[in-house]
Amino acid sequence: MLIVDGHRSALLNISSGVTQGSILGPTLFLIYINDIYNIGINAKITSFADDTSLLFVDKNINNLYNTINNDLYILNNWFLNNNLSVNVSKSVLVLFTTTHNNVKINKIIDQDLLRISLNNTEIVRCQQVNYLGLIIDFNLTWKQHINFVIQKISKQVGLLGKLRHYVPKNLLLAYYYAHVQSHIFYGIEVYGLTPKSNVKPLISIINRSVQIISFANFVDHATPLRVKLGIPSFSNLLMRAIIVDMHKIIFKIGHAHVNFAITCRHTGVRTRLDDNIYNLNVSRVRTSLGRYSFNFVGCKAWNLLPSNVQCITNDNIIFKNYIKQHMNWDNYII
Repeated sequence: MLIVDGHRSALLNISSGVTQGSILGPTLFLIYINDIYNIGINAKITSFADDTSLLFVDKNINNLYNTINNDLYILNNWFLNNNLSVNVSKSVLVLFTTTHNNVKINKIIDQDLLRISLNNTEIVRCQQVNYLGLIIDFNLTWKQHINFVIQKISKQVGLLGKLRHYVPKNLLLAYYYAHVQSHIFYGIEVYGLTPKSNVKPLISIINRSVQIISFANFVDHATPLRVKLGIPSFSNLLMRAIIVDMHKIIFKIGHAHVNFAITCRHTGVRTRLDDNIYNLNVSRVRTSLGRYSFNFVGCKAWNLLPSNVQCITNDNIIFKNYIKQHMNWDNYII
């Protein structure tokens, strides 16, 4: 039933689905699809509301395509049995690999006419995908996402330059945090793990914002001005996000810990809340991909924390505030 301006519609039964915009809608939907994780396919399934992603791993491209098609058939049957449908036009395929291997893979796909389809409709293969506000490219350089962020915040930096003549500095800082830093900070622990040359444009935008707020010239050194204003650097934002996530993983706050196997340096066993020492094993890496992985950077950075900070076990908010106020990562090099 709908009520608009005091007028009521007739009562109708809802056989499936929920009223759009209702408070219980998202919760009921999550309960409804909760058994999708138990359908027995090879993919790792991750969902956020009605966005579902499937992650497959295989070194052989032919085997990979066969596995994907077989699992999509099983998944499609599950959707049909639950009166749900997949929007194939909004579904995409991304093959994550190196740029060098991508050339070889393309040849095999063209020669063997490999295709991924659902309901007899081919799923388009893309070089990048926009997932939950992050643009993920096939070789994980994050260049496309960084360019996207730059386009969004460049206009805001321009507005800062105009506003500074009319509003006080405290309001300029509030505007910067709300319309510039917030966009940079979103997902930074994911896209920020990339060579410094890729994030250099974002660092330049932070420095330019500092110069604008401080009424400084283009050639003035931004670091002392930024420190005086209290604006965190890109490195500080990145390491703050990583360390806070590591805290959640180690002390099992939320659900992120299920995807990571963190081990103590001295015992070689999984960390638990009753461990006395929280220094972690840092895995050896031989490639740049490993060097910029969350596991490697997170464990390495965590071990640099004072022991009294590592032992803040039960309150992520207290831990987050301490990291924000007392830890400086300006000179930390990944």
